[in-house]
Amino acid sequence: MIQGKLMIIGISIFLIIGISLFFFNQKAQNDPQPIIEEVNIDNARKENALLIISITDGLNNLAEIGDILVNYQESITVHTILDGTESNIKTRSKEIETKVKSILTSDELKSIDITPYMNTIKVVDKSGNVIN
Repeated sequence: MIQGKLMIIGISIFLIIGISLFFFNQKAQNDPQPIIEEVNIDNARKENALLIISITDGLNNLAEIGDILVNYQESITVHTILDGTESNIKTRSKEIETKVKSILTSDELKSIDITPYMNTIKVVDKSGNVIN
């Protein structure tokens, strides 16, 4: 008699858990999933390379320029050999930033969405400190 009651209780618990899992799974399938934008790695590399080459070529007459780094669809960092103690460093930094913005809006880069980069151009001194 006790075994029969235990078996009925066990089966009831099993059914309750099974039904709960079924409805939980149904709800999870109906919930909207966040949309994750896939980045095509090959396209990102090509875009970064085109940006770096264009900016490097456009700034080639400026002896202060070191590396150009592009964080895909986020920012551009221009490393310079400028010394942070120079009195005209802010002026030179602004000139470099203006030149980079001019390069970004050139016909050569019209195939790239330059919007994310326009307000995130960083010019850094030889110590790696952001100047602008």
